[in-house]
Amino acid sequence: MYLNIKDTSQKTLLVQIEITGSKEKRLAKDRHNEFKELVLSSGANIVAGVRGRQEQPVASTFIKKGKISQIKNKVKDLTIDLVIFNHDLSPSQERNLETIFKSRVLDRTGLILDIFALRAKSHTGKLQVELAQLSHLSTRLVRGWSHLERQRGGIGLRGGPGEKQLETDRRLINQRIKTINKKLNKVHQQRTLNKYSRQKSKNILISLIGYTNSGKTTLFNVLTGSDQYVANQPFATLDSVTRKNKDNNLSPFLFSDTVGFISELPTQLIESFKATLDELKSADLILHVVDISDSNYLHKLEEVNNLLDELDISHIQQLRVNNKIDKIGNKDILEDYRFGDKEVWISAKEELGISNLQESMIHCVNKEVFVGWISLKSSLGRVRSNLYSLGYVEEEKTSTSSGLIQLKIKMGREYLQELLLEKGVKLVDSNKNKIEVAV
Repeated sequence: MYLNIKDTSQKTLLVQIEITGSKEKRLAKDRHNEFKELVLSSGANIVAGVRGRQEQPVASTFIKKGKISQIKNKVKDLTIDLVIFNHDLSPSQERNLETIFKSRVLDRTGLILDIFALRAKSHTGKLQVELAQLSHLSTRLVRGWSHLERQRGGIGLRGGPGEKQLETDRRLINQRIKTINKKLNKVHQQRTLNKYSRQKSKNILISLIGYTNSGKTTLFNVLTGSDQYVANQPFATLDSVTRKNKDNNLSPFLFSDTVGFISELPTQLIESFKATLDELKSADLILHVVDISDSNYLHKLEEVNNLLDELDISHIQQLRVNNKIDKIGNKDILEDYRFGDKEVWISAKEELGISNLQESMIHCVNKEVFVGWISLKSSLGRVRSNLYSLGYVEEEKTSTSSGLIQLKIKMGREYLQELLLEKGVKLVDSNKNKIEVAV
C-alpha cells in the first residue's frame, strides 16, 4: 500500500534547497548530513545529489526551472529511480515533479514515514505508523493511478451509484483510519489502567527522551540491564518500552525509553504517536539525553524542548543528561558534578558518571528526603520487607529488650507520612533525623 524504499537496487538522487527567506537557523551542512543519514537508514542507494539556494519555494514545483532542468538531466543520465527532497512537498508539487522527471518523487515526510514503517515491531507501533501513513496518503490519492476515473462496484466496495474509484479509495482509507483509532483508544485505556496500578504500587516512572541518535537506548540498557537494540542510526528505537531498574538502591524506579525526536517531525507522526507520547505525561521525571559531542547539540536541545511544549509536558521536572563525554576528550568534567545540579555528564557507552546520575535522579524525584530512624513492631515483617524491596533501608538494628526493629531509612517525605499511618511504626530520636531539600 505504501512505498518501501528499502531496495538497494533503487538509484536515488537527493535534493536539498536552502530557502534563504526561511526562519530555519540551522546550517545547511547540518541539515544535509542529517538528511543523508535518514536516507541511508532507509536502505536507499544514493547515487547523486543536488543542492541549491532560493528565496522562496515555487508554488507549482517547489524548485525553480533551472534546478528542474538540472535534476531532470541527472535523472535521465543516471537512470534514477527515486528523487528524495529534504523538504515537505504539497501533493500537487509531487505530482508535477514526477511528471517532469518521469521518476518517483518522495518528500521528507514520506521518507520519515517509510523509516518508521521499517522500524515498527510491536502491534501498537505498526498501528500508529499505519495511521500516519494513511493520513499522509489520503491527500495524495490522485497521483498517477490509472484507474481513478473508472466506475467500480462489488461486494464491500459499493459506494452507491456512480461512485468513482477515487471516492471509493478515500472512503476505504477513512474507514481504516476509524478502525485504527478505535484500536489505539483501547491501548490508551489499558495504559491508563497501568498508570493507576503503577501509582498504587509506589513505583516512580522516569522517561528518557532526546533527539534521535543521542544514546537514549544505550543509557536505558545500562540503567535496566536490558538488551534493547542499539545502532548508530536515526530511529533505531521506535517502540516504547518500560523496564525496572537493575540497581537495588533505585528499586521503585521504572525507566521508559521513547522514540527519538527530530527536526521537522511530521505532524501525522506526532498525532499518531500521541498514545505513546502520552506516557510522558505520567512521568515523575524526564531524563533529557543530549549528545554533547554533537557540534549542533544546542539546536537539537531546543527542538526537543519545543516538542515538549507542543505536547504540553514541559512542566514535568527535567534532568539534562549530557551524554558521550568519551567523545569530547574531557572526562575530568565528572569531577565538577555537584549534588543537586540540574544536569549531569555521563558516557553511557563507557558507563561513566552513572552513579552521579543515579544520585541526581533520587534527589529530583524525592524533593524533600527524610533521613533517619524508625521503629517497627516485630510483627510487621511485611512492612520491613517492602521497605527493603523499595531500596529505602540504609541500616538496621534489632532491640532484644523491646522486640522492636529499628531501621535507618532514606525516603521521600510524602511516603514517610503514609508509612507512619501504619500501626506499630514510629519515629525514633527525631532530634537526630534530618530533612534534605532538593533545590
